Amino acid sequence: MTNNVVPVTLAEILSSLSVALDLVEGQPQGHAVRTCLLAMRIGEQLGLSEHDRTRLYFASILKDAGCSNNAARVHKVFGGDEHLVKHDVKLVDWSDPVVSLKFALGHTEVGGSIGRKLRRMLGNLAPPAKIMDEVTMARCSRGAEIARSLGFDEDVASAVRDLDEHWDGGGSPRHKRGEEIPMLARLVGLAQTLEVFAAALGRDAALDMVRDRSGRWFDPETCEAVLSLKDDPIWKRHAAFLEEGTSLLPVPEAAQQASPADIDRVCQAFAQIVDAKSAHTGEHSSRVTDYAVTLGADFGLDRSRLLELKRAALLHDIGKLGVPNGILDKPGRLTTTSSAGSSCTPCTRSASCIASEASNGWPKSRRRTTNGSMAGAIGGAWMPGDWTWKCAFWPPPTSSMPSAPAAPTVTRCRSRRRWRSCAKMPEPT
Repeated sequence: MTNNVVPVTLAEILSSLSVALDLVEGQPQGHAVRTCLLAMRIGEQLGLSEHDRTRLYFASILKDAGCSNNAARVHKVFGGDEHLVKHDVKLVDWSDPVVSLKFALGHTEVGGSIGRKLRRMLGNLAPPAKIMDEVTMARCSRGAEIARSLGFDEDVASAVRDLDEHWDGGGSPRHKRGEEIPMLARLVGLAQTLEVFAAALGRDAALDMVRDRSGRWFDPETCEAVLSLKDDPIWKRHAAFLEEGTSLLPVPEAAQQASPADIDRVCQAFAQIVDAKSAHTGEHSSRVTDYAVTLGADFGLDRSRLLELKRAALLHDIGKLGVPNGILDKPGRLTTTSSAGSSCTPCTRSASCIASEASNGWPKSRRRTTNGSMAGAIGGAWMPGDWTWKCAFWPPPTSSMPSAPAAPTVTRCRSRRRWRSCAKMPEPT
């Protein structure tokens, strides 16, 4: 690692990257952080131990870790922009069959004719409640797996897995009820919905929702704790966080500095989250990483630079989480309107960029952009060619850079429709 790296905790890294999860859920930037803010205050009001509050912190931040896993399914069911569907469904009582049916009619093929709406709904061949169970199962089960892969215990994983269960058994996907639902899951589920209502409709509307759903969606005891906070300073903090778009939360006392292994696990996990967004990009980020590291080694990068390059490559497509599946999975060419929603961000001709293009099959235009590229990756990664820095957590070094090695030339093997590099990049299998 470079000498100028500022030590950070795993909590800080995950809270920063949670903004990417907000994109997939169609929520205003900082939704997961604000959910965590509310959950921690509710937990404090209920007298949770420091041990449980630390786990509540991570469960709240990671609550949407599996959200990309059902994006394609939601788009297939409703058509249009699944981000809008995911956003709006959190503002209705979808456990009510009548409300659920009205929601489906209003959000299926938005702008289309009644006939078009009905054809898509009939094509699903399942009632809305069953569809909700399916998409929630995909999201929550995968989220729990990711929490475990990051090294968290079963308390955190089960909180992510069961956060959409309801006190009366009308939730999803396993229809647990009452005390069957872990306490942390009850708190995260309540804080999540509370934050959505507060952000969209204001504090009073959020508290009215809690009163209405007490004993149905939520544990009555936790609802009483929330209602007792009506005049608490937490709402001013929530409003400030909402205005800022995002903010780092105070780190739990039990949080420790992130080790290199922790950072690697986070990068691997978010690469999986990104690739799960579309059925066409399975393991794309890992292949990009293999290309990038091989090219970096041929450029003569030392071990620490290769590690930074690996992390940057794993996260290179994280901005894709904000692109609707209607665009990502659209057959044929994009129209002017649709392509505006997935405009590429300029980037340097870096090893990551070359690897990304080579992995997908370089287009004729040899574009020098990466789809959904997001400024930075964990740690700094200098880019061969013009030595531009992309950095999320730490500033670039102030020392002078060595002269850049020549960028590799990439040629196409016409017989196998593959891309080769004079830098001895191995042929993909």
